[in-house]
Amino acid sequence: MPDGEDEEGRKKHLWRPIDPQIWVPGQPSGRLKRIAQRIRDSIAPSFFALTVVVAPLSVLISIAIIYPLVPGQFFGPALIGVWSVMIVAFVVMAEKTGYARNFENWNFPMKRIAVLPIAFLLVMSLIAILYALAHHILI
Repeated sequence: MPDGEDEEGRKKHLWRPIDPQIWVPGQPSGRLKRIAQRIRDSIAPSFFALTVVVAPLSVLISIAIIYPLVPGQFFGPALIGVWSVMIVAFVVMAEKTGYARNFENWNFPMKRIAVLPIAFLLVMSLIAILYALAHHILI
């Protein structure tokens, strides 16, 4: 791609120019801030490892907690309900703590999100119909 000129006569570049002020060193940080930065940098990789371990472990723990509380025939819907509550709680927590601001400019299509409750109701109705057929409730 050759460099050329745009309509206003400015020279075109293959990338946009960068403000050189971003490379200027800032104020020196205090000792406490450096220590906090060092601790944060050392903890960050462990959060990834913790997530890898906790995600499957949370599934197993939720199964272990719900299984003795509900009858076997309601175990699936109860498990889906508990996971739904956990997901909603996570979203509310992300909203309330301000972490959701990181995702403001994603332009996530709301039409796809609106389809999720409809799909959930369809799946739950299919489960209810299969349950009814298996126990001869409809016949």
